[in-house]
Amino acid sequence: MTYYRMPEGFGSTSGFTLSMAGPDVWVVDGVREGRLQRWRGQQGTSALQGPLEYGSDDVLARSAVGAYGRVDPLAPRPLFVGQDHGLYAWAGRLGAFEVAGGEPVREAHVARQPHGKALVYMTGKDGVLRTMTAHAPFDACTLRGPVEPVSEAPRVDTAFPTLHPADRPTVFTMESAGGTLSLFSHNSAAWECHAVLGFEQPGVPHPADGRS
Repeated sequence: MTYYRMPEGFGSTSGFTLSMAGPDVWVVDGVREGRLQRWRGQQGTSALQGPLEYGSDDVLARSAVGAYGRVDPLAPRPLFVGQDHGLYAWAGRLGAFEVAGGEPVREAHVARQPHGKALVYMTGKDGVLRTMTAHAPFDACTLRGPVEPVSEAPRVDTAFPTLHPADRPTVFTMESAGGTLSLFSHNSAAWECHAVLGFEQPGVPHPADGRS
C-alpha cells in the first residue's frame, strides 16, 4: 500500500476521479475554479506529478467524470460536466466539445471498457438515467455512440456502475424520494431491471408494504 497526499484544494468534500492509464500508472482529474486539472501517479513514486490544466474560458468545468480513449494509453482524455450542465470530452488539439446530444446532465460516471472505450452513465436533470459509449481511435477524433435510456422512470438521483471491464454493463441506481435501490444490466439487446430493493431513511416511517 502506498499513500499519496492529495493536491491542495482536493479532499473528501471536493470531487475527483482516478483513472488507470496502464498497469502501474494512473491519473487523477479534478476541477478548481472552473478549470479541469490533472495529476499523474506511478507505482514506486511517493508524490503525484502535476497539475496539467485543461479547458478554456469558453467551457468552464463543474465536475470531473473520468477518462476515455487509447490515443496515448498513458494519458487518457478527460470527460467532465460543464457549468452549463453539458457533458464534455477533451479531444486534444480540438479542445472541449459536447458529447451528450445537448441533454442537460446533473451528474455522470464512467465505467471503463476494453480497447479504450468508456461507458458513460448520465443522470439528467429530469432524473432519467442514460448511457453512452465514448472512445477516441485517432488523435483528432472522438467518437460517441447513441445516447440510450437505461431507466425511463424520471426518479434516479445517482448511479453506481460496476467498473470491471470484463463485466457486461451493470449499474445500481438510487432513488431517495421513494427509498429504492435498483439493479440494471444490459443483455445483448436492451437494459433489464433485475432487482428493486427498498431501504429505510432516517426520520421516515417504515413503508406500509414492509420493504427494508
